[in-house]
Amino acid sequence: MTTPRRYLASVLLFFGLLAVLPAASCADEAPQWTWTGFEVVGQRTSTRDEILASPPVELGTPYDYDRDAIGAWCRELEERLDLHHARCSPVRFAGGEAYLVVNVVEKGDEHRTRLRPPPEGEVTLATAEIRELFEQLESRQWALFEQGKPPRESSDEGYLDYDDEEMHGYVVRLRELLPPHRENLFEVIARDRDAEKRGAAARLLNWAGDTAESIARVHPYLDDPSVLVRNNLARFMLHYVDQVESAEVRRSVIGALADMLERPSHADRNKAVYGLLNLAKARADDRAYVLEAAGESLERLAEQSILVNVRDPAQELLALARGEPAAEEGEEMDDAEADPVLAKLVPRARADLAQRLSIPEDEIEIVSAERVTWRDSSLGCPEEGMFYMQMLTPGARIELRAGGEVYPYHSNLDGPPFYCEKPSKAGPLPAEE
Repeated sequence: MTTPRRYLASVLLFFGLLAVLPAASCADEAPQWTWTGFEVVGQRTSTRDEILASPPVELGTPYDYDRDAIGAWCRELEERLDLHHARCSPVRFAGGEAYLVVNVVEKGDEHRTRLRPPPEGEVTLATAEIRELFEQLESRQWALFEQGKPPRESSDEGYLDYDDEEMHGYVVRLRELLPPHRENLFEVIARDRDAEKRGAAARLLNWAGDTAESIARVHPYLDDPSVLVRNNLARFMLHYVDQVESAEVRRSVIGALADMLERPSHADRNKAVYGLLNLAKARADDRAYVLEAAGESLERLAEQSILVNVRDPAQELLALARGEPAAEEGEEMDDAEADPVLAKLVPRARADLAQRLSIPEDEIEIVSAERVTWRDSSLGCPEEGMFYMQMLTPGARIELRAGGEVYPYHSNLDGPPFYCEKPSKAGPLPAEE
């Protein structure tokens, strides 16, 4: 399958495999990121301080990703601590925060890096019409991202759809054509040597029907050697995993997601923890098995991770599986002090707006403050020409009123909140309950 470069880039972008990168034509308009923290995950005997001895970046300084220097530091880390594997890469968020992710695999934990051998076959993907429709859909999605207008997703009808009229038209046609080719998609994922083609087949499962049966057939391939394929499969499963009726299949899915949770990859962790959380919320009788299969990994992430789109769902999942009370989220607030996170963020938003408008804070009214789940790392405030990691991110949306005007502020759960002049038309998802 010949894949246009912009199609591949859009697929990588959509599934969170690219950092937030400015388009070349808009580089001068890029936000000023700052090195904010180190995400160090995976160590058992090494300490965080040992790992971060002489780090390659200085916190509080402007973001500058020197790939060669950071790669050399990561290789030196492997040798210095006698690790099996270390992988270092940046993650950036729309609020200006940049984190260096340091994935550590100690000796004795080699299983965390094991993946299935690359397949060596060649399988034609569906039909020429389906391939053309799919590339048109992806090209349209790419164009919308370039415009800073990512489409809003919905799986409420049992398949993935978009609020963009053109993309919806492609979805309608793909739903008509794909069901007879579902077996072909399975075969491509299992046997084809082209990772791009396997990734496309995984994406097309969203419109091939019988999603529960598809999950039963493809979840063993969450150990694909391609991160693109793993992410496309995991994103597909996230939408429908709670529809699987077979307890045996659900247990197998939990096992596959638990393995994915251990991989030295932020993208894998993010998808796996949300997949497990969605399943545990929908199936109370599976929570004990989630704890059995993934409890140790979840505890490590809840303790080690500082990124809200890994740490927070890990903590929530542990509390849910253990039957511990969880805080109410996602409700519009008349009193922001009712939620400790919002109680921290709202005053900071008011202070920022007061400074921005040169008015006293008591002239600023709180219209609403709520926890939400942002659809990507733009936190609901994409800038034209920017590309964002498509990772579900817990956060907050705050609306303030001053002088008759309403000012939206967006944030992750750690803040700081920032004024969003042009919020995305694709609003946030409800906060995880």
